[in-house]
Amino acid sequence: MMDQDDSDLVSVSEFSQEEDISQKDSDTDEGGKKKKKIKAEEIGSKESKSVFRAKMMVYLVLIVSCVTAATLTYFFTSDQEEDDFENDFKTFAEEISRVAKADLSAKFDVAESMSISTTSYAIERGDQFPYVTMPDFERRTQKAREMSGAELITVTPLCDTDIITQWESYAQLESSWIQEGLAVQGLSSVNPGPVPLNIHPLLVEGEEIPPNEGILKGMVAPCWQTGKAPINATIVNTDFLTWGTYLEVATAVVQARKGFISKIDDIPITEMGYFDYHDRRRLSGEYPHSFILQPVYKDFLGTSIIVGLYMLVVPWDIYFQDILPEGTDGVEVVLSDSCGGTYTYELLGPVGNLKGEGDLHNTEYDKHRVSSQLTDQGSATQCDYTLDIYPSDKLKNKYESKDPLIFA
Repeated sequence: MMDQDDSDLVSVSEFSQEEDISQKDSDTDEGGKKKKKIKAEEIGSKESKSVFRAKMMVYLVLIVSCVTAATLTYFFTSDQEEDDFENDFKTFAEEISRVAKADLSAKFDVAESMSISTTSYAIERGDQFPYVTMPDFERRTQKAREMSGAELITVTPLCDTDIITQWESYAQLESSWIQEGLAVQGLSSVNPGPVPLNIHPLLVEGEEIPPNEGILKGMVAPCWQTGKAPINATIVNTDFLTWGTYLEVATAVVQARKGFISKIDDIPITEMGYFDYHDRRRLSGEYPHSFILQPVYKDFLGTSIIVGLYMLVVPWDIYFQDILPEGTDGVEVVLSDSCGGTYTYELLGPVGNLKGEGDLHNTEYDKHRVSSQLTDQGSATQCDYTLDIYPSDKLKNKYESKDPLIFA
């Protein structure tokens, strides 16, 4: 049997073992708790990171969406402005072409009307060409100039050289139309001087008198009635066939038996007897002019001979007036004739201004060019006209607003 001391030792040993076991259990519990806490923290950290990444993805998607939407809006609005610009310019160009063609056609119609009126008057009175003088010529041509935009209208008979003396006598006797015309203009006090006694050449500086060897050989074309009536009568009896450009066109008119328009040229007669009241802005030496020649027939038979020529002197800038609305600025028109003349006009609303000689348009807009054949005269000797129409920065800038940026 164990004694008391041995029993106590066993008890102490058991207690100590229980205490160790209890301590180990306690340590195990605390370690488990720490592990759980760490694990919980790791899980929480992972969840936070996942939430953060999710939020960032949402923000990124929103940013990309906004940028994409803004970019698409900007380009859509810009494309819309570009479309508006191109469509409007095309409309403007087509209208310019249409009006210019209609104006030119109207000028030929006016010339033909004057020709018919003269033939009809001569037949009714029984007058024989070239001895025909139209009454109220100033009033007749005043309306015709308004309708056609012509600065000057003249009629010249075609006379054989063997009747020159008779014609010169007739011109002296029938020259009262000059003073009558000046009175209609309100220039009764002006003394135009006497009509030259003889037919005389038109001397153009730098040009020689051309040889008349064609269909008009042996003829003269003395200037007769003019509207406006001249303040200097020396223009009367000027032989226009001694002016090279006139001779070229007159020959074509008689051969083809129809009207033609001349090449762009200086028109020397616009400064002979007209200088004091002629629109200096449109002097032919400064601004492009052409003239229309229309035949005058002896009668209305299909085989009638041509006895005279009507001439309408027209400045080209008149073709480009009052076409575009106010505020529509910056359309450029390049006028070219097949004889080598080229001029550029700029349209600022209803006003067409000459920029200068040559093709002066902005080549950046070549792709927008709208071309139009203005004339097709069907004559190898005569010039045809084309219009090349372009936009410019002035017009383009009107279609470049801040709207794309605002909407974006």
